[in-house]
Amino acid sequence: MQPPTERSAEPVRGDRNAATLFRRCCALLEQGAPGAMALLPHLDAYPAYAPGWCALGQTLLRAGKAEAARVAFARALAADPALLPAQLGDAAAMLALGQADAAAAAYGKAEPGAPELAEIPYRRGLCLRQAGQREAAARAFERAVALDANAVPAWFALALTRHDGGDAAGAATAYRRVLTLRPEHHEAALNLGVALQESGELEAALDAYGQALRLRPESFGRIAQALVAAPAGTLFLDLGRLRGELLRRA
Repeated sequence: MQPPTERSAEPVRGDRNAATLFRRCCALLEQGAPGAMALLPHLDAYPAYAPGWCALGQTLLRAGKAEAARVAFARALAADPALLPAQLGDAAAMLALGQADAAAAAYGKAEPGAPELAEIPYRRGLCLRQAGQREAAARAFERAVALDANAVPAWFALALTRHDGGDAAGAATAYRRVLTLRPEHHEAALNLGVALQESGELEAALDAYGQALRLRPESFGRIAQALVAAPAGTLFLDLGRLRGELLRRA
């Protein structure tokens, strides 16, 4: 094998130089060091180094600079349109800027070419839910749990979305799945109680409230309020007796 010529070695050195420069710039940005600003103009010497621009975008996004992050992600995608981390990062930056519809569309475009990851439809579902597209959000969360049956955040988001849509029974099923996977999930237990109560299953609701109370004793006030507020509620005049009844069921 012939030794590499000077021409063939240049891209390798260029990539190494770019990687070092981007890594240094990102580290300074994370530290909040003023030297980062002095390095930024030098990054323009490497317009085709997509990994560096993507890393810069992720650093800026973590720092709460979503607009600047979008600029960096755009540079990354101009160099490599199929770079999935840049696609997802740009979508996350859109969401941070309050552009939920655009973020949902961006996640949707990334998903077909991505590995079968539950995280992508889950994120898309969050965007759709924030945009008020409840049915589309539910479908996205259902896709996420179909890809990963143990995805607790996706199950919980699905439960909330179904609950918001008036599907108390469907919400209860999803809340139960959350509690199967994570028995210490207080909000799932409390919300399960509400969903069961709305479905007219008061005894089962009291069991769920008991679990919520055991997990977080300070939530007793919320439970008592929920018992009164729901259509199938009941009024416990003796709150001490109510607390005892719930603890007995825990």
